[in-house]
Amino acid sequence: MMGLGALSWALSWALLLVSALLVGFAKSGISGTGILAVPLMAMAFPAKQSVGVLLPMLIVADILAVITYHRHARWALLWPLFPWVIVGIVIATAVAEHLSDNHLQPLIGIIVIAMLLISWRKGRNRDVAPSARNPLAVAGLGVLCGITTMLANAAGPIMTAYLLVMRLPKVEFIGTGAWYFLLLNVFKIPFMIYLGTISLPSLKLNAIMVPVVLLGGAIGIWTVKRIDESRFRFVVTLLAWAAAITLLASALPQLPL
Repeated sequence: MMGLGALSWALSWALLLVSALLVGFAKSGISGTGILAVPLMAMAFPAKQSVGVLLPMLIVADILAVITYHRHARWALLWPLFPWVIVGIVIATAVAEHLSDNHLQPLIGIIVIAMLLISWRKGRNRDVAPSARNPLAVAGLGVLCGITTMLANAAGPIMTAYLLVMRLPKVEFIGTGAWYFLLLNVFKIPFMIYLGTISLPSLKLNAIMVPVVLLGGAIGIWTVKRIDESRFRFVVTLLAWAAAITLLASALPQLPL
C-alpha cells in the first residue's frame, strides 16, 4: 500500500475517509463540498500523490451521479468548453513538473469570486450572462478548467460558478456537471499515468474507498431530494464562496512580507 503523508497513520486515514465521503456527496448532492476534499487529500498524502489518488474516486462518484441525473444535462452549455479544456489539460501536463499547485490556488479563487459576483448581479434574471456567451470568455474558462483539474483536481469551484451563472434548475445543474466531470476525468487518466500520479498501489487504495464514495453519493442523493431550489442555490453559492476564499487564503503564508 502506498505511503500516507506526514500526519499520524490514524489521522491520515480519517482524512482519506472524509474525503471519499465528500467526493460522493458533492457529485450527487451539494457540489460545492467537493473542493474541500482537495486540501484534505493533500494533508493525507504528498501533494502529487494526492491528485492521483483522488481522481479514480471522483470518477466513481461521477458515474453514480450520471446514472442518477443523466437525462438532465444541458449539452449546449458543455460542447463549447470541451476543446478548450483539452488544451488546458495538455498545457498543464507539459508544465506539471515546474508549476506549484500553490501558485494556481489564488488564481482559482479570484476567478470563482468574479463569476459568483456575475451570478449575484444577474439576480433573478434567467437570461444567460453575456460573458458566458462570449467565445473568448468560454475559451479562457475552458483552458483554466483544464489546467486546474489536471494539476489539482480543483476545477470544481470554477464549473460551479459557471453553472450558477447559467441559472439552471437544480437537477439540470447537477446533471450537466455530472456529465462534464465524468468525461473530463476519464480523459485525464492517461495523462495522470504518464505523470506517475496514478499507479497500481494508488488504484488498490481506491478500491478500498469505493464503498465510502458510494455511501457519500447515497447521502447526497437523499439530501438533494429534500432541499428546495432556493436553499440549494444558497448552500452551493455559500460553499463556492468559502472554497474561493480558502484558496486565496492558502497563498497568504507564501507571500513575501
